[in-house]
Amino acid sequence: MVRIPLSPLFSPMCRLRCALFLLLFLAINAQLFAARPLFSRGRSVYSIVLSPDASVSEQTAARELQQYLREMSGATLPISHNLTTAGPCVYVGYNAKVEALTHAPQPAADDETFTYRTIGQHLCIYGGQERGTMYGVFAFLEQQLGVHWYTPTFTQVPRRRTYFLPTLNHTESPALKIRQLYYHEAMENPAWCAHNRVNSIHSSVQNEYGGMYSYGGIHTFEIFISPHEFFATHPEFFSLYDGRRIADGQLCLSNPEVLRTMIARLRTYINEHPRHWVYSVSQNDNQKPCQCANCRALEQRYGGHSGLMVWFVNQVAAAVEQTHPGTLVGTFAYQYTRHAPKGIRPRHNVVIRLCDIECCLAHPIASDAQNAAFLKDLHDWSSIAPRLYVWDYVVNFSNYLLPFPNFGVLASNLRTFRDNRCIGVMEEGQYQSGESEFSELRAWLLAQLMWNPEQDTDRLVRRFITHYYGAAAPYIQRYFSACQKLVSPEVHFQCRIFADDAMYTDRFRLRAAQLLEQARRAVVSDTLLTRRVDNVRLQMLYLNYVRSGELQNPSAELLRILRRSRTHIAEPLSAKKFLEGKR
Repeated sequence: MVRIPLSPLFSPMCRLRCALFLLLFLAINAQLFAARPLFSRGRSVYSIVLSPDASVSEQTAARELQQYLREMSGATLPISHNLTTAGPCVYVGYNAKVEALTHAPQPAADDETFTYRTIGQHLCIYGGQERGTMYGVFAFLEQQLGVHWYTPTFTQVPRRRTYFLPTLNHTESPALKIRQLYYHEAMENPAWCAHNRVNSIHSSVQNEYGGMYSYGGIHTFEIFISPHEFFATHPEFFSLYDGRRIADGQLCLSNPEVLRTMIARLRTYINEHPRHWVYSVSQNDNQKPCQCANCRALEQRYGGHSGLMVWFVNQVAAAVEQTHPGTLVGTFAYQYTRHAPKGIRPRHNVVIRLCDIECCLAHPIASDAQNAAFLKDLHDWSSIAPRLYVWDYVVNFSNYLLPFPNFGVLASNLRTFRDNRCIGVMEEGQYQSGESEFSELRAWLLAQLMWNPEQDTDRLVRRFITHYYGAAAPYIQRYFSACQKLVSPEVHFQCRIFADDAMYTDRFRLRAAQLLEQARRAVVSDTLLTRRVDNVRLQMLYLNYVRSGELQNPSAELLRILRRSRTHIAEPLSAKKFLEGKR
């Protein structure tokens, strides 16, 4: 008998592959046929549905969902407050209908965890009423539809003809409860903050975005007990320093009258400003603590300057709690009070705000030897403080324009704060004005990382640069990378770098100038993109101006850009002030 070999097309392995391909094809098509388009060709059969008692932020989220869907597709989804609305629905907020569909428990009002998930033909987006639901809506627009709020004046909204709802079941929770950006881009723009899930600011904000956590004041000793008011009549309220009472130091915290006055003043302030999340009772911005015998005895008893501070603030917090239950009182662990105390703990309603101003910003806190002392302080405070909050410095105070290559540590440091039980972080950047060294990128990137520090920093940076700089993006990306490569194991810097720093080599300056000139040429016909690129060019124009030694003769190009810029050159120096006398 002659055996005829089977064609490879009919071999067992081939039949198995064909069967698997067919199953995959059928599964994909079944999902597509089962799915409904959220919108298609300018139309939608969906309604946006809220509870009749939806919160202000949930109503804002519904309106903005409608707005962005219309902008990207041309379709207008009607908004209804009737939970029995017929047809496929996008349910915004936790309500009786969402409970019946998901069987999920009701979130706490202040819970910022959110979920968006499909059930049958419906899409449910829900979280806490204050901001959780709203963050869920914005995350859905961002993650599923490509909307990005990069700056207060630039939102990326892609155009789409059709969007089929895939099977979704996505939940997120913030890494940190309190997320504050001390950047100009954030401080003046609560809408941008909400879109990027930044939820804290210095002032008290109640708005259509669910409000924000506000931290009431900093360096408040001189505010509540002012030397202008008290020093002439009560010099004993103030620091005994180098043998005499001084008006420009701290308070004498062991003085019972100082304690009574502070409690009374703080109670009055709370009555006048009832919406702050925490009220600051904190040292002035100097290192002149009281050296009287009573203060020193308490410091010896409680392990140093911070022990005296916690002893004092604990008493203020206990007294305020009696008249204003639930009130939090905050204080600094800053410079001379940075080390954790011994034999005393902050009360349950005291927030410790630990400041890392002495840290090396070139390398991660968790792994750099120069940061070991701060890391120990972080561990020590984490072990005793019920509410630990970090003031993180990510800025070059000496010059806001110079390249400042600390992007590589941002995510790592936020993970370190999260892992040490911090409830919040404030990132201090260029707060007086925008348009400084990558300030728009920094603000947006830090907002993303404070929510989730596990994200890939490089990927986020590439996304921003690609969308924000248009045709100049390839050159800006190379320039950005060249700046970050200035850091090596031997390079260390804190929050002050000057133009004569050795890391700004001639080779770097030459390469940077070439890349930025290519970026300028790529967008020369686009006024908006040219302005954005010019803001980046300021970095090298100013660096080269200082390096030239011709401080009375800045280049015409530097002057041109600065004249239309809103930037500050350094913390105390605006562009306007710099330009005076240089016409």
